Amino acid sequence: RRRDYFVGALSNLKNFSPVKNGIATPVYAPESGLMLPTRFSATNQSGKASCKKVMCRQFGIPTDKTVFIVLGGLNEIKGTDLVIEQIQKIKENNGFVVFNGRASGTVAEQLKHLAQAEKNSVLWINEKINPLKAIYLLSGADFCIMPSREEFIGLVPMQASRYGTIPIVSQVGGLADNFTADNAILIETDLGEALDRAFTIYQNKELLAQYRKAAMEQDFSWKNRKQEYTNLYDAD
Repeated sequence: RRRDYFVGALSNLKNFSPVKNGIATPVYAPESGLMLPTRFSATNQSGKASCKKVMCRQFGIPTDKTVFIVLGGLNEIKGTDLVIEQIQKIKENNGFVVFNGRASGTVAEQLKHLAQAEKNSVLWINEKINPLKAIYLLSGADFCIMPSREEFIGLVPMQASRYGTIPIVSQVGGLADNFTADNAILIETDLGEALDRAFTIYQNKELLAQYRKAAMEQDFSWKNRKQEYTNLYDAD
């Protein structure tokens, strides 16, 4: 109900100036190695492999998998059902999906079934995101999926980008504001097609490093975002 009220209120605004959200870049900082086994950066990505090994050991994920993460609210608005529909494709391409978040209804039933039936391809961490656990997932995973049908902000893909975990995102709201085809995999027709591109990128080491570098070089810090607020308040 609060969300419907918020959307309705925005639709009634005649002079609406959106300001992009930001993330705490000193916290999500692979260059400083906070909570990481090894530091790494956009220009020296070698440490990410160590982060993936630690993540796999922490969560019982086979180390030879292409790892995708889906973090946050697990529901239809976030497109969780679209990811569930692609589990077979991910499985056939030696992929693994970690879902971390609360779910209810049909989505919860499907995730519970998949976590039991596809243990070599699916893990569901049925709890709210723990900031410490999240850093292991954000730094170690290969791709972050957020195929939202609606998205005001999109913080998780922004955080994932800092660790070279390439976002796979729909082109709505905050996702469209923050990501382009140069620094993310945009869902153009459907998620299945975007996943095909992700597996192709993962198999090409040079292309994978290129995408990771572009993702990590995005500046989502409040240093830039706060100027947008200042400009808005100073405007006539």
